[in-house]
Amino acid sequence: MLETKPTLFIFPFFVGGVAGFLIGNMKDKLLKLNADLELLVKQRTAELQQVHVELKKLRGLLPLCSYCKTTRDDTRFWEQADVTLSICPDCMKEHYPEEYEAMQFKQVGVNGVI
Repeated sequence: MLETKPTLFIFPFFVGGVAGFLIGNMKDKLLKLNADLELLVKQRTAELQQVHVELKKLRGLLPLCSYCKTTRDDTRFWEQADVTLSICPDCMKEHYPEEYEAMQFKQVGVNGVI
């Protein structure tokens, strides 16, 4: 017959205490990892939102060859297009003031009507 040692009665309490300590320690680590992941998700979401805004801007641009004036579509196919380039009055006035004044003079005409 085997004798039962008193430590057998203490053993479950000891293991429970260690297990409780380990579980508490793991819980703290998991909470920290979760907080770190949430921060990373927020940062990545902000980055993706910024990229989305920039992509929307780029979609509004028209790729145009500066030599033959063909345009490129979304399938990267170049096709001939009737494109005219112009300059707005504000830029004309700033960069070409003499031509701007001459153009204004011609538009006013003799009767002062444009």
